[in-house]
Amino acid sequence: MTKFLHCADIHLDSVFQALEGGRNDLRRAELREVFSRIVSLAKTEKVDIVFISGDIFEGENASAESIELIVSEFERASEVKFFISPGNHDPYSQGSQYTLMNLPPNAHIFRKPEIEKVSLEDLKLNVYGAAFVNKTCASSLLNGFVVEKSEFDSICIIHGDIFSPMGPYNSMSQSEIANSGFDYIALGHVHAGGEYKIGQTLCVYPGAPEGRGFDELGDKGVILGRIENHKLDVEFRSTAYRKYLEQEIDVTGCETDVEVLEKARATAFEAPLINLYKVILTGEVKGLFDTQILYDAIASDFFFLKIYDNTTQISDGLLNEESLKGIFVGVANKEIQVATDENTRKILNLAKKFGTCALERRQLKI
Repeated sequence: MTKFLHCADIHLDSVFQALEGGRNDLRRAELREVFSRIVSLAKTEKVDIVFISGDIFEGENASAESIELIVSEFERASEVKFFISPGNHDPYSQGSQYTLMNLPPNAHIFRKPEIEKVSLEDLKLNVYGAAFVNKTCASSLLNGFVVEKSEFDSICIIHGDIFSPMGPYNSMSQSEIANSGFDYIALGHVHAGGEYKIGQTLCVYPGAPEGRGFDELGDKGVILGRIENHKLDVEFRSTAYRKYLEQEIDVTGCETDVEVLEKARATAFEAPLINLYKVILTGEVKGLFDTQILYDAIASDFFFLKIYDNTTQISDGLLNEESLKGIFVGVANKEIQVATDENTRKILNLAKKFGTCALERRQLKI
């Protein structure tokens, strides 16, 4: 039996643009520590192999600190074999960070844009892989490839896209995957984890091991797996330092900033001083309120907080229809009523809030 750990899309040296100063530096350091966590997990679980399916680095100009970290972690886990398939963010090319690494003998990088094989006799396993050598890869690296018949198990480590038939990032079709004969394809590129059985092949995206924005919500981690006689067992393991989370707060009926604040303080948040939160206010409210007041009141309870106001107002009937504000609200309401889709209604409601706040000389934070 072969035990393996499969990870991808670490994106070392990412810039966290929404975070200021020290918190940006902290998050960059935490990303490096996540890689150390992954290696520690591999040692603790006594895995035989770690597959890294591309985008270890955010770009081709990796920092010396990150390059040294990768090498030192490989050396720390000398009993584990490491296989790397460079991705579109960190393609293998002359002068790239991979050529600057003095890799120990337990680490192997696939360097060519074509499938190659490494046979591990002791594990009765054939490891296949290929590399991005540019930032795009227009042709499928699996095109026409079929595994040679063997009693050995077969795993392919590759960065690419199995969802976009004509995409520019090694787009692999279901027929290519089904015909390939691989037992397991260790994928990278898609930051949301997922398992997909295509033919007899199990394709797995582990997702990013640490979220980097609100488009990467929830827990993040790696895959631990076992393979023997072409039979597989895989499980997810969390490695994330922090999570990006969304929390909706229904403030229906609220008329004042104080009432909205009470609703927010009564809401249960998961480790707000650790995780990063997007708070979305929803419901029908009877009056305007200032989200800046809410932010100022609770921001110190969070590591990072953004507040979005998606409420609708039900107090328009109280307006003087002959006032400038009343005329504006009346026109806005008519446009909202005739809007044909939800997205347009959301935009018009937001425009209505901005306009009303401007007429009241108030600020609206989103």
